[in-house]
Amino acid sequence: MEIGNEGKAALGVVMEMAEEALKALRTTLEGRDAAIVGEVRNDLEGSCLRLLLGGGG
Repeated sequence: MEIGNEGKAALGVVMEMAEEALKALRTTLEGRDAAIVGEVRNDLEGSCLRLLLGGGG
């Protein structure tokens, strides 16, 4: 099974501007389904970022 994600974007926006940025994105055809899907937190020890590019696994 293959799932395409062409045209997706992840943006880092300060919390105080998140709703304003989301509102602006939703005014565009490409951003009509934009959503806030996470947050950056500093209450955990260490850090972890998992990113797969291409056909990696």
